[in-house]
Amino acid sequence: MLLEQAQDAELLVVGHRGRGGFTSAVLGSVGMHCVLHATVPVTVVRPQQEPADAPRVEGASVPASVS
Repeated sequence: MLLEQAQDAELLVVGHRGRGGFTSAVLGSVGMHCVLHATVPVTVVRPQQEPADAPRVEGASVPASVS
């Protein structure tokens, strides 16, 4: 569906969850599929890495924003 919708686009941007290794091999990779098969340029965006000591909100899967 992504490739079909991106046919007339100037750029396709997809996210990368960073599972890596064995999990990616078993589940496949939407980003990799897009890179290999898209007819337009593809940018794969990785999540921003936070310092190990970044404050976290209890129960949240990502660090809290620090202003």
